[in-house]
Amino acid sequence: MTHILDLSLEDLQIACNKELVHFYNDGSYQTQACYELFRRALEEENDIALTMLLDLYNRQLRSWVTKHSYFWLTDGTIDDFISIAIAKFYFRLRGSSFKNFSSIASILKYLKLCIHSAIMQEHRKTKQIATSSSEDLEYELIAASSTSDTQEFLDIWEHMCLLIKNPIDQLLMRCAFIYDMKPAEITVEHPNHWQSAREVSLALYSIRKILRNDSILREMIGLSVAI
Repeated sequence: MTHILDLSLEDLQIACNKELVHFYNDGSYQTQACYELFRRALEEENDIALTMLLDLYNRQLRSWVTKHSYFWLTDGTIDDFISIAIAKFYFRLRGSSFKNFSSIASILKYLKLCIHSAIMQEHRKTKQIATSSSEDLEYELIAASSTSDTQEFLDIWEHMCLLIKNPIDQLLMRCAFIYDMKPAEITVEHPNHWQSAREVSLALYSIRKILRNDSILREMIGLSVAI
């Protein structure tokens, strides 16, 4: 039996396509061929393999763009956002960096993140949002929370909770970034957790510092430059 590593690019393309057909038809997803095609495209920087992948995953890429809640609020086209996302994706995963992505799930999660980031950056540009470097991330978190039932914000919130694991701190994030409450309001609402507005402000300062320094979170809300 031929090992997956010994398959030609053409055979890998056929095998990956079969894996995707099974996934779209019945939800079953074998990933060996697709993962190996990604490995050759990114770790080995094989342009032919990358072109094959873009063709194979075109349906998924276009779906991510059109289903994004902010896509229709921008002037960009589907192809524009795919091109921007693929460039970012390739730069991040090429060469030895690919070893940090050990599964198709992790690869596709980052690819979807690149789509999201491209759309959010264009959305910011379209709205001409003017915020200082110390305010931009918080502004975007509050803006994103206005559509807190969307998958985009659910993904953002899940990542925030990975960064801030303490349940009390997560409650504070919810008050500040979802409900847009002021420190004094939070103190009145939750006197068992915080005794003063200053105590709330100090806790929020520590949370903001962690959030602002996380490059993945900044990508998720369309802020590519770290503070």
